[in-house]
Amino acid sequence: MRAMIGGIGLATQYHVEAYAPMPWDELVHRVRALGLGIGERELVQKAESGLIHISKRNGVDVVPQSSVQRVLGEVLEGKHDLFGMSDFLLWEDAFWNLVVNEGLDDSLDEYFKGSSYTAAHYVGLTDGTPTPAAGDELTGTHAGWTEVTAYDEANRQDLTLGAVSSQSVDNSASKAAFTIDTNSTTIGGAFVCTDNTKGGSAACVIYGVGAFSAADKELDDDDTLNVTVTLTASAS
Repeated sequence: MRAMIGGIGLATQYHVEAYAPMPWDELVHRVRALGLGIGERELVQKAESGLIHISKRNGVDVVPQSSVQRVLGEVLEGKHDLFGMSDFLLWEDAFWNLVVNEGLDDSLDEYFKGSSYTAAHYVGLTDGTPTPAAGDELTGTHAGWTEVTAYDEANRQDLTLGAVSSQSVDNSASKAAFTIDTNSTTIGGAFVCTDNTKGGSAACVIYGVGAFSAADKELDDDDTLNVTVTLTASAS
């Protein structure tokens, strides 16, 4: 969904991927098979220090994909497909964002009037069947949806964008990863805002919000939701 600013079309697309946790034994096996230079003992040490989260699912020790990504991110660079994360893919969806009035005003204010401005944006999740509206504000009302905070991470996830190229920029190299902490958590969409306080609204500008294209989804404890945000601009 595109918003117009002075002849410039702004559009934001989300791509979300949900992953089931990986059994611990499978994690160890795949690390060995790829020769990543990390042994089982080092993995155990990372688990004991809390860097890797281990829990039980159906009596089996499992590790959320978000833990795998965070702890093995550097060694896995360029090898995620070989590591076989797709084997645990539950579902994926792509959908467009509504840039709300507050986000449009903020874009104009910071770009055309701002000085020494440093961007700081974060990704949050919405409940089921969100209905975004142009007048939505986190400090005011957003009657068509509520924020979902049922995940392990202490804050909304950073929107870490790469280099701008061909009027597009995204966070594909550092996806916003959420580790769900409650069974049967319903997710219906995502949003981008300027404050990382989970569930917070004070001094927070919302840029935009979008709803899944293929209806709501349910996730369970230790499932991981990866969110890729792509921002584009075009002359019109």
